[in-house]
Amino acid sequence: MQSGDVDIIIKASGGTLSRDTELGLQFSMSYYLGTTKVMAHKELNLKSLKDAAGGTICIPAGTSQEQQVAAYTAKLGIKLEPVLIEKTEELDQAYFSGRCDLYAQWGPTLAIARIAKSKVDDHVILPDVLAVEPEVMIMRQGDDNWVDIANWTLSTLIFAEQEGITSKNVDEIKAKPTSPQVAKFLGVTPGMGKGLGLSDDWAYKVIKNVGNYGEIFDRDLGKDSPYKMDRELTNLWNNGGVLFPLVVD
Repeated sequence: MQSGDVDIIIKASGGTLSRDTELGLQFSMSYYLGTTKVMAHKELNLKSLKDAAGGTICIPAGTSQEQQVAAYTAKLGIKLEPVLIEKTEELDQAYFSGRCDLYAQWGPTLAIARIAKSKVDDHVILPDVLAVEPEVMIMRQGDDNWVDIANWTLSTLIFAEQEGITSKNVDEIKAKPTSPQVAKFLGVTPGMGKGLGLSDDWAYKVIKNVGNYGEIFDRDLGKDSPYKMDRELTNLWNNGGVLFPLVVD
């Protein structure tokens, strides 16, 4: 990124103060609200982390998850015995072999570990959220037009889902827009692209090729993927989540 070889990084990177002020990076809006979660053996029949009092919990050593588990269990008024292991492979093995009752990690990491072991039905990810981290697209400071394009691309995915525009019906809606706002959004009327240096139908092309935010999530992480992850807070504002689009005016 700093050498100019890469223009954008999208890899589950959190927006942090040091990355902004010390590394000279710039962030997009958050496209995913990452959460620290806990996975448990289904046979334990736990409904939440509070039910696991006195159990053992695998935690990646030397990470923020150590502090997050300590703070959250103190808040609940329970004690867990930590099993701290640095290497992810060894941590996975400790949990799946039964050495630990619980496994604390970033939510998607737990979902991937569960499917990698072909043990989706044998393990549950508890509803507790120990901490949150906004995942962002990262660009160089000073590359403001690129930041604008990244933010408006993300907003396009969210706006399309909010308005019910999908890769399957986008041509139909473009032919008969449901509102002046949607007409501009899909490039039927001018104004969507000029300020960004793009064609007016760029948002239409995005949705036509990859779908809206919900379609992408379902395909890659959610119900249509091997991981079967719930969207939780990474849902639309009108569906219990925190995602919202910028205004197309």
